[in-house]
Amino acid sequence: MRDSAEVAVIGGGPAGITAAYKLSENGINTTVLERDPVIGGLSKTVFHNGCYIDPGGHRFLTDNQDIRQLWERLLDAEMAECKRNSSIFFNGRLLDYPLNVRNSVAALGTGDILSAIASYFFSHVFPIKPVITFEHLMSNRFGKKLYETFFKEYTERVIGLPCSEISADWATDRIQDFSMGNALKHAVGIKKSDKDGIKTRTQVKAFHYPAYGPGTLWDKMAVHIKKRKSLIINNAEVVRVHLNDGEVDFLEVNIEGNKTEIKGRHYLNTMPLRELILRLLPLPDDEVASAAHKLKYRDFITVALIIRKILVFDEQWIYINNPSVKVCRLQNYKNWSASMVDDENKTCLGIEYFCFQSDEIWNLPDKDLIELAKRELFLLFKINSEDVEDGTVIRMPQAYPVYDLKYEDNVSIIMKYLNNISNLHTMGRNGLHKYINMDHAMDMAIKVCNKIIPLIQK
Repeated sequence: MRDSAEVAVIGGGPAGITAAYKLSENGINTTVLERDPVIGGLSKTVFHNGCYIDPGGHRFLTDNQDIRQLWERLLDAEMAECKRNSSIFFNGRLLDYPLNVRNSVAALGTGDILSAIASYFFSHVFPIKPVITFEHLMSNRFGKKLYETFFKEYTERVIGLPCSEISADWATDRIQDFSMGNALKHAVGIKKSDKDGIKTRTQVKAFHYPAYGPGTLWDKMAVHIKKRKSLIINNAEVVRVHLNDGEVDFLEVNIEGNKTEIKGRHYLNTMPLRELILRLLPLPDDEVASAAHKLKYRDFITVALIIRKILVFDEQWIYINNPSVKVCRLQNYKNWSASMVDDENKTCLGIEYFCFQSDEIWNLPDKDLIELAKRELFLLFKINSEDVEDGTVIRMPQAYPVYDLKYEDNVSIIMKYLNNISNLHTMGRNGLHKYINMDHAMDMAIKVCNKIIPLIQK
């Protein structure tokens, strides 16, 4: 048995690393257990052949003053402001995103525009009630025509479910109050009043970004954590969470093939709720186990290609609304920060695929995924395979919690059970099965720590 001092943290993503940072600042010894070789979770930075790769692309954008100050304190001069430049690839052309009325009109044509206008007004006169699904919500916001044109097919490829089977909560959490009305105001320069709060993330025109990607933040935190004699252990997978008398007793951990046991006074969890429940020993009752089995997660693949071209496209990212290809989104890391590519004559693109682990694409060999990405890049932007110098594949299992129509009921059953385990605290995107952003995960971790610090120090 190896003690982990006061707190053991399961997972080294934004919530887990932030929690360890906060606890170590308060003199509380902490051990972070991260199954990946690199900390940061989905917000990590991967270095490959002179390029820094940010799977998913992560803007440093928040209205939380405490989180903003934490970023500024740790990153200081390493973070610069970026002007947002993103598009949708639609009908063979790039349209501004957020939706720009002018070029959307040009792309749709007169007939479709008239249909979209009629559909928009119809949706506001006769809105769908009650709003249960993503399809309901987006049809009400944009009208059925624009919803089906710009959102339906793309969303179904990202989530892996029909929009009629996706909870409206997904749009509420990810797109907030973005609507056709707000898009029109945004397009003509009408700003929200102070009473309306900040703009939605979808509409914000600028954000901050570290020179070498978001991994810089976690690396800085890791230095502070280790200086205070706490531990971050990579390649460490928690395989069992042993319970005794209403508490976690210890963790059974596989560290690079070696089994060990980690014991603490408190345990912070950020692993997916489904995995947590199924790794408890003894197992919970059938109702809780069944609820865990029903939770779904979308897996994520980034194929990073290094291209012998100074410029491929101007955008930081492009949403691909084209059913003839499997790619859903493209990232151009050089356009996030010039430092992300060490040779200014080259470009590194992230070709992103959303899937389930049961899908054929997840199980393709890396070389086949790289060839697929090359083919699709040629179809979209006429980039020849001969211009691709190198490639690498980054797989992110259980990257996104899926909001099906029963997810809330299943999460409620699970949380009711977990609330009875007095020294286990679950947090973060997967730890709550909630599609939150990086700043929200960090803030959540700090609040959990503020709750348990007095318990440990008394």
